[in-house]
Amino acid sequence: MQLIFWQTVIVATVVASHFLPKLLKPEPMPLNIRISTWVAGGWTVWTVLLIFWLPLMAFQLAMIWVPLLALRRLDSRKIVITDQVEQIESLTKALERLKTALKAGGLSVEEEKIVNRATGSSDASIIRGEEHQRVLSRAILNSVDEIFICSGWLGTGVITPQLMQLLTRKIAEGLKVYIGYGWESVSGATKKRQSEARAEELLKPLTIPTAARGQIVLNKFPNHAKIILVDRSYFVVGSNNWLSNAMYQNEEISMKVDDPNLVTEMRNYLRNLFELDE
Repeated sequence: MQLIFWQTVIVATVVASHFLPKLLKPEPMPLNIRISTWVAGGWTVWTVLLIFWLPLMAFQLAMIWVPLLALRRLDSRKIVITDQVEQIESLTKALERLKTALKAGGLSVEEEKIVNRATGSSDASIIRGEEHQRVLSRAILNSVDEIFICSGWLGTGVITPQLMQLLTRKIAEGLKVYIGYGWESVSGATKKRQSEARAEELLKPLTIPTAARGQIVLNKFPNHAKIILVDRSYFVVGSNNWLSNAMYQNEEISMKVDDPNLVTEMRNYLRNLFELDE
């Protein structure tokens, strides 16, 4: 029993000397290392001077140093893991700040994809309510070769002077804008609303190709799909009528997807709708 008592005392004092300084004074870390080493060294001297039977001496020395070395090993792993977590958190925050800064200055499609992947964003994101207006403007702004916009209707609530100015500039740069619309009821074509007629008048001058071969292609057909597709980069699909809904009285939600296979499939679908050749 005396042997068990002393072994318990030794292990308890070694463990206590390792943890107590950390609780009383977390920094600097080497303080607990020095104290626990002194305690273990004291027990080692005591063991060597008072125990002469070698098996017992070896056993007691093991009871002193094995717990101490195990605790040191555990601490070193915690330090490495903590450092790695802090580095990851710091990098993530830096990338988020970069993403915010780039968005403020206008982010190209490819730049946005790179930053999204670096920050762990997935290939799909949810768009809600009035966010759709910003998504539409940025989609037109970031398009290079072509953009498809499908909506149930057209309306001057969305086809505003500001949007017309953006479209005019992008078309002058060579952008082709394919617009599909024309919701029909079960009984057939719906009577054209005044807002839609006015929107068509605004868009019509831009259907003439520019010197850079940019233009708007208006395609009216029975349509209830609500889609935007930007080049071969991404598409957005959901409930929002992109070219008529400006009030967002009802709940609207869409999903942005940039998975390459799905983008290709959606692009092929839209090109078939507009009867376009590759």
